[in-house]
Amino acid sequence: MVSSGRFVSTTTVRADEGWQEQVSRLHGQFKIDVPRHAARYTGTIQWHLGQRYRLLRWSGEAERLTRGASEVKSDPVSMYELVVPLAGEPVIESGVRDIRLSPGEMALVRLDTAISVVHTDPCTALALLIPESEIAARVPRSVPLMHIDRRSGLGAVGFEAARGLLSEASGLTDAMFDAAARHVLDLLLLASRGEAGARDATGEIDAAIRGYVRQHAGSADLDLTSIARALGWSVRRIQQVLRLSGTTATELIRTERLGLAQTLLASQDGRRLSISDIAFMCGFSSHSSFCRAFRSDLGLSPSDFRAQGPDAAADAVSPVVTPRR
Repeated sequence: MVSSGRFVSTTTVRADEGWQEQVSRLHGQFKIDVPRHAARYTGTIQWHLGQRYRLLRWSGEAERLTRGASEVKSDPVSMYELVVPLAGEPVIESGVRDIRLSPGEMALVRLDTAISVVHTDPCTALALLIPESEIAARVPRSVPLMHIDRRSGLGAVGFEAARGLLSEASGLTDAMFDAAARHVLDLLLLASRGEAGARDATGEIDAAIRGYVRQHAGSADLDLTSIARALGWSVRRIQQVLRLSGTTATELIRTERLGLAQTLLASQDGRRLSISDIAFMCGFSSHSSFCRAFRSDLGLSPSDFRAQGPDAAADAVSPVVTPRR
């Protein structure tokens, strides 16, 4: 088994035995149905796994992938998935809104609700899987499906960044991969705002705030006042912009610090540091406050998270699979 964030082996599995299992390991549990008349089914998945993000390139013959209420209940997944067709036109059904995606379009979907993906012809797509904690405060939970155009503007920039990230991922550390994936996410969320008619200074300020907090998450002095002073906007303006995206400066700082902590705990360099060292490097005032925040957010202690090791995440998936029957 390759280590977390690396790939290059190929495994062949029977479509009726292993394909559904492989897909479910990457995306959460799905039920897969193929046309009865299909004499043979062929599909491939190429993936790169960071500590928090997953980036995939998959292709397959006609099929229906269903993540219904029973699959959501038996295998809860706190992630969003960005689906980017490269060939073919998959239809995403959410029960509230259906979208047919052509090359040039993208959709952001929640994996903690029932969803189906259907394509009647061969299809190839990129998929970026995003932790809920990275996006929940920026996309209302009432929106199960978000459409984004990648043919121009920030959508095109984000798409090219995602495609480049997959091709270069094998040469990146987990921390570098996750940082690049976050930038892809930032670009595409800004693109979605522009399509909704909110292309104004608010989106630019939001991006600037998030970029500054991410860059300075390890500073113990980082707070609402220091953000406003550094960026040249008033405290009230910072509060207003963050409120529009459903968060606060305190919540944003906490999220970025915990994300940095997870990266350090999983990295080879970070494994030589004590938990207290990591706590202070991530801006927490004490070892105990860091452990409380970490357990509250992830459900386990920093020590337990580190003990899982990078291979624990890699063992949950297989790199490239090609099913035939």
